[in-house]
Amino acid sequence: MVGAIRESSSNPEFFGSSSAGFFMRQINAGIDSSLEFQSPRHGCGGCRTLGPVDSLTACTATRLDRDYVLPSRKMADALLKAYWDTIYPVYPFVDRASFEKNYQALWTGSEMQPHGRIVVGTVNIIFALGAQVLQSIPPERRQATGRVYYERARGSLEGLSWDTSSLDLVAALLLMGVFLQTMNTPQRCWMVIGHAIRMGQSLGIHLLCPKVDGKSRRETEMARRVWHGCVLLDRVLSMTFGRPGMISASLSTMVPLPLAVDDDFLDRQEHGSPMRPDGRPCVMTFYVAQLQFYSIIDDILRNLYVNSSEERGNQDDIAIVLRLDNALVKWMDNLPEYLRTPSLDVSDSLIRRLAIINTVRFLHARILLFRPILTQLCLHSHRRPTSIESLAQRTALQCSNLCLTASHQIIDMIYANLDFAFVTGPLPSWWYCVLYVYTAATVLVAERLQPAIADGISEYSYHTSWAHAFDILTAYSRVGDSAKRCITALEALSARIPPKPGAGDSCLEANIDLQGPFMPLPFDLLRDEIALGDSLTQLSEMAWLHDIPGSV
Repeated sequence: MVGAIRESSSNPEFFGSSSAGFFMRQINAGIDSSLEFQSPRHGCGGCRTLGPVDSLTACTATRLDRDYVLPSRKMADALLKAYWDTIYPVYPFVDRASFEKNYQALWTGSEMQPHGRIVVGTVNIIFALGAQVLQSIPPERRQATGRVYYERARGSLEGLSWDTSSLDLVAALLLMGVFLQTMNTPQRCWMVIGHAIRMGQSLGIHLLCPKVDGKSRRETEMARRVWHGCVLLDRVLSMTFGRPGMISASLSTMVPLPLAVDDDFLDRQEHGSPMRPDGRPCVMTFYVAQLQFYSIIDDILRNLYVNSSEERGNQDDIAIVLRLDNALVKWMDNLPEYLRTPSLDVSDSLIRRLAIINTVRFLHARILLFRPILTQLCLHSHRRPTSIESLAQRTALQCSNLCLTASHQIIDMIYANLDFAFVTGPLPSWWYCVLYVYTAATVLVAERLQPAIADGISEYSYHTSWAHAFDILTAYSRVGDSAKRCITALEALSARIPPKPGAGDSCLEANIDLQGPFMPLPFDLLRDEIALGDSLTQLSEMAWLHDIPGSV
């Protein structure tokens, strides 16, 4: 989902400067700078030739039979519960009360509202998402199982989605886009979310007074949840792929945010609150907070990644970073305590997971925020230092230090909370964990180009965090191929960095064992199976600090 170093293809796709892949190409340039080597540049830094998307259309049943196939009731209920427990709190796009009625109607043969094909498609995409997190499904089977249900959902909605518009269909397309983030189909994911946005606009839900059937509070709130879901995923994919979003900042703020009111109270609670009327924490508070968070992410992308730092200047970058970091810290401080501090003492496992997600996303945002400055440090690491250190230079070093610290913290938090046996845990969805860990690991590699950025970091070790990152990616490789590509890319990248001459006390000395962290992993097999793109070989640009192999 996060674009891209992967197999060659005739289909050009663009991955811009906020993508993890672009960062990787930039760090490669830093490696070349330290080697006093300049490799030839080829074309646009963001345009890549990517591998063919695997065909997702193979099926043996007829379209009608495929659409209405259901698993056993026991399996269906388990998949649905996994979705409600894990996916729905993060993406509350469907009206749960209405969905439950239609779900029961599927089994009894009763009439369904809305259109039956929309219901069947929604049920199947929910099954597909549930399969990604259901512990009873072996990790190695989760993606294939989810793909079966995705195919059924796509068959139900194909054709219908071009000619019909409804809030339920927009919600189904958004969930389909979420699922496509788990697969090696970034273009399809991008287009499905774009389709959902256009359909939502055709319904008018982007307006202050949306034209939706009915005027109840529940219907108004669901329209707001779905529209802001469009805004959310537009920004997530823009960050991931380094592409401009479809929804402008002004348009995204026209519709009020949904209320922090859980589904059970939508018909009787007029005002949002972090606590429900029954005294329990409100789960919808998390969703509202994420919408606010991704507004800051949008500011980061527009200010730091749309234009190159050469056009702005390093001093301008620092001024922007200080302002946006203050916004991030303020957002974190304003969260309710139960969403801000992950604690083992919390009895509600869902609330603990949401707090962990908030923390991990906050740390990843800080990496995105400070990474352009780190990139400049790595690009200029071969330059002779000036006799007088400027405030801008000292600030840039401190920003890079915070970037590295956030990288250690992400790896540490995911490692501490991942169940390595079942590849589950109170964490972000696995495809996001792969993105976060890979992004953090590339910053660890940058430390080897600029050891000064690690000054003052005593609670974390490069070797420990690096080994933990590989342990995490190895675990997730049982679920998705993107983790395997990340492992291979990191191995190849790390092997290119030369040992530092003139050893001292640092872990980055000349006697460092570059192959040490990789020995337990089957890299020869991975090399045979996965072709690396040119981001690892074109080291004259620091883009590998922005690249990620394949799509997560």
